[in-house]
Amino acid sequence: MIEEMTIKEIEFNSREYQEELKLRNRVLREPLSLNIYDENLEKEVLEVNIPHYEMKKEI
Repeated sequence: MIEEMTIKEIEFNSREYQEELKLRNRVLREPLSLNIYDENLEKEVLEVNIPHYEMKKEI
């Protein structure tokens, strides 16, 4: 099995950004009884957001 990793910048408010927000909320905020959507996210327009994606492939 080969593991591939993709890294790419995602734009603020794009579909990928919205998916990442959901993940960040579920993994980082909800366990602390917080909600990322209660925060002011407008400051993130100035930030660089580079998630990585992993995919496993069978050969």
